[in-house]
Amino acid sequence: MRKCLRVLCFLAAITILASISPFTSQASTPYTHITLVDSSGEPEIMYILYDPVANPQMAGYKNAQPYLVEPIWESGHYLIPLGQIAGILKFKVNFNANTSEITLTDDNNAIILTLNSNTAFVNGVKNSLDTAPRSINGRTMVPVGFVSQNLGYFVTFDEGYISISDCAFISRDEMTQMLRDKTGWTAPSPGTLCQTALPGTLTQKGIGVGDSIDKVISVYGKPSRNFVKNALFTGAIKYYDNFHFQGNNESLEFVFKNGIVTQMVLNYE
Repeated sequence: MRKCLRVLCFLAAITILASISPFTSQASTPYTHITLVDSSGEPEIMYILYDPVANPQMAGYKNAQPYLVEPIWESGHYLIPLGQIAGILKFKVNFNANTSEITLTDDNNAIILTLNSNTAFVNGVKNSLDTAPRSINGRTMVPVGFVSQNLGYFVTFDEGYISISDCAFISRDEMTQMLRDKTGWTAPSPGTLCQTALPGTLTQKGIGVGDSIDKVISVYGKPSRNFVKNALFTGAIKYYDNFHFQGNNESLEFVFKNGIVTQMVLNYE
């Protein structure tokens, strides 16, 4: 009888241990939802539309195009010519003159816009637009952010240019605020070009040590770089600021272990 009890206790203990994941953190939910692969050697894809008067130096950058016409800023969104963004992102355009519907398609997505309408459909799902597409001086102008983001890109606006990329960037304003914060980050050590977040420090978007990589990516988007050491969700992800293409390598890096952020680092290489 005692032998049977010992066997039953042993089996129960094994069952309990097996149910405890080695990757579970009490601080946050483990990283599970987004597949990370090491992209440390891969360049990001970036397209730049710029004001040739304000930023003539951008003419030399790869994938940079001057504005065909000045973008229209309305309700927090830029309208740019449909033909220019279609040429950059390589999607097909079909216009129905009877309904004023514009259908944009690539290999994976279909977006339906209607001139002067704030309703759009993305892969059959109804969406509301803050700024309606319209025809101005013979050009069809569409919200560049809505179109690009629903085709899987990230859009950054700054003075005199618009960047469209396959990864997200830290805004110049957020990076500047963090670099000026003398209480939340260590001072750079002699010979180093980085600062580490002090305990309790949060980024401008509310991320801190102990948060999951899931949360980081849901807040900041696809990182500019992934440095993944192994399959145990351990490594680092990095977000460059949106002047990265000009040679400015300031970045915010999240170091993580078992999918949980263990350190945050500001780099200015």
